[in-house]
Amino acid sequence: MALSKILNENEWPLAAALASAVATVTIHFPWPANDQLLDLAPEKRKAAIGDLMRAHIDEVVNSGLLQSYTVEMVERRRPRSVRAEVTLDNLPALCQLPDMDRVVITKVNGLKKKRLRPAKKLKFHCVKMTVAIQIEGAKTGLQKYEERYVLLKATSCDDAYSRVEATRADYAEPYLNSDGYFVRWQIESLDDCYETGIETATEFNSPSGVEVFSILKNRRLTPERAWGGK
Repeated sequence: MALSKILNENEWPLAAALASAVATVTIHFPWPANDQLLDLAPEKRKAAIGDLMRAHIDEVVNSGLLQSYTVEMVERRRPRSVRAEVTLDNLPALCQLPDMDRVVITKVNGLKKKRLRPAKKLKFHCVKMTVAIQIEGAKTGLQKYEERYVLLKATSCDDAYSRVEATRADYAEPYLNSDGYFVRWQIESLDDCYETGIETATEFNSPSGVEVFSILKNRRLTPERAWGGK
């Protein structure tokens, strides 16, 4: 039963279940496109989103595919999703409805959820560090230092820090400068880490580029920094 709109289909042995078995599912609906809201005043957009969501929900409810349902709300009055019961033989038809975005199965009568080992995915992480450029014997004056950003694959930021730590000694291997003094680039601190979400090197070929580091900050809003929304 290859149903691409079911996010967790692989967690359930659906092939072993009867077609009449009842599944409890959460049905999610597509968020309105910006062009559906752009011409409305900001204070009317939330109400418009609610109307669009209700139309999606009515389409699914009126399909006759559900045995029972409950509308789940956000911000008290705006519908966001539907918790429903549906037989497995009706799941394919449900997934083909144009107003239905995705389904999450939470229970199937007579079935136990598969025990899946969570796979630790390697993703590109960007580690920011401070590196001191140390010259043999230099104790006064100015010292150059580097804010260094390294991109590497790891399962988490802690894992990324550990991988950088493992290279600390090699990176600080001394060398002779043109004056005959030994110089080393010493990692002083690992300051920050950013998980990019990028898993394969081919993603770096995107014509729009890829985000490898991001820090959110606040600044004073001035007229030249303001945006009217259109």
